[in-house]
Amino acid sequence: MIDRLRSDLRIALRSLARSPGIAITTTAILAVGIGMAIAMSTIVRTVMVQRLPVENQQQLVVLHAFVGNNELSLSTEDRKALRRETRTLRDVAGVGILQIASPNIVGGATYSLRSVPASGNFFEVLGARPALGRLLDSTDDASGLRHAVVLSYRAWREKFNGDSSVLGKRVGDPWDPDYHAGEYVIVGVAPPGLDFPAGVDNWYTYEGDPRTAGSDNLTGITVGRLAPGATAGAARAEWLPFRERAYAQTLARLHSSAQLHVTRVEVAGLADEILGNSSTILEILAAAVVLLFLIVCLNVGNLLLLRAASRSHELAVRRAVGASFGDILSVLLAEGVVIAIAGGVAGFLVAEALLHGLVAAAPAQLPRLDDISLAGAPVLTAALISLLATLLFGVAPGVAVARGSLASPLRIDTRAGGRTRQRRRLQQTLIAAQTALAVITLASAGLLLHSLERLERLDLGFNPDHLSVFSVTYPLATYETRAKVGALGREVLPLLRATPGVTALSTVELRPFMGADYGVFGLIREGAPATGAPTLVASDLGDQELFRTLGIPVIRGRAFLASDDEHAALVAVVSRAVAEQMWPGENPIGKRVGMVIGGNVTWRTVVGEVGDAHMRALRVATPTLYLPWQQLSLGWTATVAVRTSADFASVLPSLRRVLAQVDPQLTIWDAHSFDDLLGTELATPRLSSFLLGAFALVALLLAAIGLYGVMAFTVREETREIGLRMALGAGPERVRRDVLGRALSVIAIGGAIGLLGALASSRVLAGQLFQVQPADPVSLGAACLLLGVVALAAAYLPARRATRVDPAIALRAE
Repeated sequence: MIDRLRSDLRIALRSLARSPGIAITTTAILAVGIGMAIAMSTIVRTVMVQRLPVENQQQLVVLHAFVGNNELSLSTEDRKALRRETRTLRDVAGVGILQIASPNIVGGATYSLRSVPASGNFFEVLGARPALGRLLDSTDDASGLRHAVVLSYRAWREKFNGDSSVLGKRVGDPWDPDYHAGEYVIVGVAPPGLDFPAGVDNWYTYEGDPRTAGSDNLTGITVGRLAPGATAGAARAEWLPFRERAYAQTLARLHSSAQLHVTRVEVAGLADEILGNSSTILEILAAAVVLLFLIVCLNVGNLLLLRAASRSHELAVRRAVGASFGDILSVLLAEGVVIAIAGGVAGFLVAEALLHGLVAAAPAQLPRLDDISLAGAPVLTAALISLLATLLFGVAPGVAVARGSLASPLRIDTRAGGRTRQRRRLQQTLIAAQTALAVITLASAGLLLHSLERLERLDLGFNPDHLSVFSVTYPLATYETRAKVGALGREVLPLLRATPGVTALSTVELRPFMGADYGVFGLIREGAPATGAPTLVASDLGDQELFRTLGIPVIRGRAFLASDDEHAALVAVVSRAVAEQMWPGENPIGKRVGMVIGGNVTWRTVVGEVGDAHMRALRVATPTLYLPWQQLSLGWTATVAVRTSADFASVLPSLRRVLAQVDPQLTIWDAHSFDDLLGTELATPRLSSFLLGAFALVALLLAAIGLYGVMAFTVREETREIGLRMALGAGPERVRRDVLGRALSVIAIGGAIGLLGALASSRVLAGQLFQVQPADPVSLGAACLLLGVVALAAAYLPARRATRVDPAIALRAE
């Protein structure tokens, strides 16, 4: 048996070596298809299918409550009350909303960490087990000097190099390096794959820290575990009245007269919450990989069918000289296995390279990146499918020839033709199917690319060129009061503004793109009914150079003045959206608005109206009320927007020197240009557009290869017929037109079917599109046009070769 296998393998290798073009092309196509399929299916399996490292994942839910479009946080006391009163939840925990990275000192080194507070029972509710050390527990909520910090597995591997000695190290911050009353210590590392909220670097307890006394809304996300027999629907029915009652009590405690009510509640599974918007784009990319893999199988089948057709005479001769059916079958199987193995090995290497690249390029919002690695199930599935496709299309035609009559293939000459009508129809069907799948993939990629183009060309309402933002850190031991922090701001802002290379500079409330619902409060207009609900708007702070720095145009009135300080009358500037909501069709200048904060209303006079800006969220312009920072009791925000005449990196050292001259302990942290911030916001649509575009181009290339192969084989088999027609007077143009016509008829049928499929499937993309409709004619038309051009190019070369047939040589060959 071993000798037989060796002999079959040797014959198979010799046979493939005689036609290296098809063998190499088939292997390369399999490698690309298998590689892409393995890489994407591994990501989809890890992120969407593989279970989270928690106990009974299906019992974990996340509870939301909204007033309008703004989500409410659940205070610590309300969460404790929910734990006492609930009948549908076995336990409830809280975790914070992910914010921007902040500086942390660990073991003398400074790290940028995305930290979120969590209740001590957070990991107990999840039922998670540590990868190293221990996780938070209920005892960590007790008051004391030490508070626990748990690192995410990804942060431990990437930022601490997987060093186990990080356990027990104290975590501090540059704002307060000498503060010991609330010491935070790393106690453990979370298991891989536990990434909630997405992108978190560490969780910490806060309730026993005197610095966070009264901050009962830090853990803004409520997580619960369903009681035995309870459902998410039952939890929602219980959650709504509780949340309405708790919110009414909160307003009463604040002595607020605002007429606000909980408008809706949601109870979502933890897995769905972690996936968020990632699930849709991953499903789209998974579908694209399936389409691409189908195209690969069809293309391989087409190439191997061509090879089998060219070998009918050879196989008949082998049978005639004594080879049995089993002999021929074993050789054909050996050839198919060789091609499948070669394509599989190459595909595995392609998959590994693609996976590393995709993980490196993936945005931080994509969850469970730390748990992605080549998995056995996707590899095995892709390998089996490719092997079956190779054997089906490569071996089955040869077997059919080998089992047939010996006389027929041996009698076939160039007059009779070497192809049957059935085989021709089968090849045309395969080409049409490839074309249809390619159109669907191309159209989907076109929609995402068109949407990305709209996003990148979006009028942001401000000028991002040479605009940057940074934060200033200062020691709380020196600047322990808001008055001192405010004095620091008044001192350093003019010095920073005078730095060479700075053209405009202003303090701002926070870094851009923090979310449209972040820091929203109620606004009422003077003279409005007392029972009316306030208009919800966002706020931003600045000084006299705010709008010049950001590049936001002043439409009416004026910008802030240097004199708009704590001694002046309270003023505000409104965005156009606020003016239209509060005073539709009127001039807002001179009108008074009331800011509803807690139970108090602070009245301000509107002195200016500015354009709407996409500062809080990229896709929407948030209605915003702008305030002079010196008129607020919050002190200086220590966040600065700066416009420079040159690259920000060249000006940054000068800004650092200016701060060091005021106080050596002042440092710049979290410095970003707006180009970097925009790049982060566009990371997900850019990656999804790039991946789907790459799949579409590969699908287009494979369809072109299949069409070229069929047409080239057709021309070669019809050499005598073409020569005879030309001898009888057919001109080159007529021959070329006939060959192109047959090719384009197949492409047209496949393109029409693909266009219908694209129209049906494009609705899945609706949630990922921006200012583009699923049936966008530009994207669909571009896909069809591109396919037509490539198909013409693929068919033109065989058509041109047909016109060069010498009639005398073609007829003399008989």
